[in-house]
Amino acid sequence: MHPSDAREALADIQIVDARLAARLGDCPPWRHAVFGGIFAMMIGSVAASGMVQIMAAPLVLLAVVLTVRSDRKRYGMFVNGYRRGATRPLMIVYIGVMMVLVLAAMHMRINGFGVASKIGLAAVAFVIAIFFSTALAPPVPLRSDGKLKTDISGIDTALHAPVRLQIAAVLARVSAAEFATLKEISGVADSVLSKHLSALGDAGYVAVSKAARDGRQRTWASLTSAGRKAFAAHMEALKQLAAIAQDAAIAAE
Repeated sequence: MHPSDAREALADIQIVDARLAARLGDCPPWRHAVFGGIFAMMIGSVAASGMVQIMAAPLVLLAVVLTVRSDRKRYGMFVNGYRRGATRPLMIVYIGVMMVLVLAAMHMRINGFGVASKIGLAAVAFVIAIFFSTALAPPVPLRSDGKLKTDISGIDTALHAPVRLQIAAVLARVSAAEFATLKEISGVADSVLSKHLSALGDAGYVAVSKAARDGRQRTWASLTSAGRKAFAAHMEALKQLAAIAQDAAIAAE
């Protein structure tokens, strides 16, 4: 690959990021409120009593399932909020806060705190959950460690084709994406997209599954662990080649 080709490939990735941000960036306020309500219900039930907790558990699970289905239908993809290197610190903080709230709820239940105190704790959980939901919602571009490799062995021929690179770029930022969503973002025909998904599947980088929705079978794609590693290595190699091209341009001036 020529260094100038690497710069063009990185420019294509930026376009994909912009399209993905436009699609996922408009998360309605009610979606954050739903997440807050689920979290508040979970904390409130723990603080109330064992019986209430048992009764609330299936409701919480049902709410989570319906929310995920709604996200998949609205966006054509699903983002679980965890993106390694981008939101990992925030997720660690969120898990820590959640554990503190659960322990506080158990303390209230064991020590017979009043209803008002328990409702207050649930309200705090609601506000905290909305904050984390808002913080984790935007699609954060993948980050590298800022260091370039000493070689360009990360260039992967299976990801070299522009359409495959765009597909991998989308899937690297979400948990899974629907076929129609990948088609819209990449701007290619069904047959072309199917061909490239098959090629990525043969390489072991993409897993394809079928799921029924609205009475129709929908095709979903997601990156495998090997696919995520290959994409990260490919991106680092592209950045190194782009840096070479930039250095050459500066030297020629």
